[in-house]
Amino acid sequence: MPGIAFDQVVKRFGEVTAVRDLTLDVGDGEFVVLVGPSGCGKTTALRVLAGLEAVSSGRILIGDREVQQLPPRQRDVAMVFQDYALYPQMSVYRNLAFGLQTRKVPRERVRRLVTEAAERLGLAELLDRKPRQLSGGQRQRVALGRALVREPQAFLMDEPLSNLDAKLRVDMRAEIKALQRETGVTTVFVTHDQVEAMTMGDRIAVMRDGLLDQEGRPDVVYNRPANMFVAGFIGSPAMTFGRVGVEREGEALRLSHPALRLECAPVADVGDEAIVGIRPEHTRPWQDGAGLAGPFQGTIESVEALGRETFLGVRVADDLRLVVRADGASDHRLGDRFQFGVERGRLHLFHTRSEAAIAHNV
Repeated sequence: MPGIAFDQVVKRFGEVTAVRDLTLDVGDGEFVVLVGPSGCGKTTALRVLAGLEAVSSGRILIGDREVQQLPPRQRDVAMVFQDYALYPQMSVYRNLAFGLQTRKVPRERVRRLVTEAAERLGLAELLDRKPRQLSGGQRQRVALGRALVREPQAFLMDEPLSNLDAKLRVDMRAEIKALQRETGVTTVFVTHDQVEAMTMGDRIAVMRDGLLDQEGRPDVVYNRPANMFVAGFIGSPAMTFGRVGVEREGEALRLSHPALRLECAPVADVGDEAIVGIRPEHTRPWQDGAGLAGPFQGTIESVEALGRETFLGVRVADDLRLVVRADGASDHRLGDRFQFGVERGRLHLFHTRSEAAIAHNV
């Protein structure tokens, strides 16, 4: 299957620039996720790729073909939408077959492609039903099947799991990823859910205000975020931040805050102030001998109990609130004073003005 390339793509709607100089390569057979908050430009980027919106400038390539001037049906891509977009008056079979029939595909080939897709997606027993007789997960499978029978050069998926409940979302994530690996079709998947991005994508591309902030393997983006926005967006619960003074002490740096003092390895390109980022999983309730920096203390402002772990929102100072992870259940309550520590070598530093990353895991 061919790859996809955005080359300095810009999309404007009047005075509003929805996508700004987007340059991104999607490899042959790769699964890339565009992720970001609502309004960041990710769906617009997908729509200009599909041909549903015209680019304002720049190029889009599918394989070696420039396609930005071609109508949607000549781009040989299949799109799966958030709202399924099924024909309510048609059976599952006819929904799957309709696109092929409009392209004058021979009847026997249509039957074979629909039957194969239905068996692959667990729809073989549902071909005579109408969409209203299906569950949300079954409707989404029909939408996927309609894209699959096309045998396109690329799958484009616009938040296809948003209307499903939590359990179905988990199941469908696995099914879509397995389907993509089986077919090898180049796929661009749009979501605002960073869990979907982290678990599904070969690479993820984080967008903000129409710009591509960072792209890379999920583990790289998570462990080495390019800036504070990416660091705070990727990860749940999110990384927390605090402004600290920076003091040089021998071979180490000391990060000082009225309620928090931490040491880290020497770092170049850091001034007298920085922003420190700490992920919740790198904090623990205080325990002597556990190799933690601390103890630090604060007041518990929130308790998020998830069964196997509990996340405690701890107000350390007026300008500093951290999230602390505790294993299992916790008997701590709102308003309790609480002691905790921070794992050494797990701090992230950012510039105070640009918010760009300075160093990771120091």
